[in-house]
Amino acid sequence: MGKRLLLVLCVTTFIMVVCKAMESEYYNPTGQYPDYGLVIDFRVKKIEPVIINGPVRKSPPRIPTVYLSADTLYFTEGASFDEIQLVAKDGEDEEVVYSSVVPYGEELFCLPDYFVGVYELRLLRGDYCFYADIEL
Repeated sequence: MGKRLLLVLCVTTFIMVVCKAMESEYYNPTGQYPDYGLVIDFRVKKIEPVIINGPVRKSPPRIPTVYLSADTLYFTEGASFDEIQLVAKDGEDEEVVYSSVVPYGEELFCLPDYFVGVYELRLLRGDYCFYADIEL
């Protein structure tokens, strides 16, 4: 019994060490990743209900992982959005200054390079809007 317990303890310790080593390769406290750029921290809100043909999903939407480098967006799981929008905010006023369809499964998307400043990036999927402030 003691040998089995020791074996389980050794295997568990080995797995923990390997997982910690793998985690440290990807962890970067500044939010910068050398290959992709800055991680965009999205929030989510529900927009006008859309008529759904099929079952109603009760689980919360999965927030996408998107990186920003200069004017290029990198989608780690591939894009699955109906529309992408850039919104200029001036106090309470909001104006959609850019809107485009994102091809399904697209891994990168280039925003026009003539936008400079802080904008709200919106990714629309069904009746959910993922939004974050970005600086171009």
